[in-house]
Amino acid sequence: MNSTFQKDVKRMFRSTFVYAVVLSSVCGYAVGQETPAAPAGAIDEVSRQATALEGELGKYKDSAPEAGEALFKLTELYYEHGRVFGVVRSA
Repeated sequence: MNSTFQKDVKRMFRSTFVYAVVLSSVCGYAVGQETPAAPAGAIDEVSRQATALEGELGKYKDSAPEAGEALFKLTELYYEHGRVFGVVRSA
């Protein structure tokens, strides 16, 4: 009975080790893929719009109705384009 248990443990260890090696190889390959870098100073259109709205928002006091309108537009822009951190920051 002890011999069967030892064989089972060895087989379990070996299969776990093989899975770990395969997983680390796949993860290493995925991490090693490089995405093309954007040119220096290039911003996408959504970021440009958000920057303009944030600049407009900075002109007003926090309690001004115009600030609320600009903040609403900014939050909607972030939400529409899936910018989670922007939504959290502005909401």
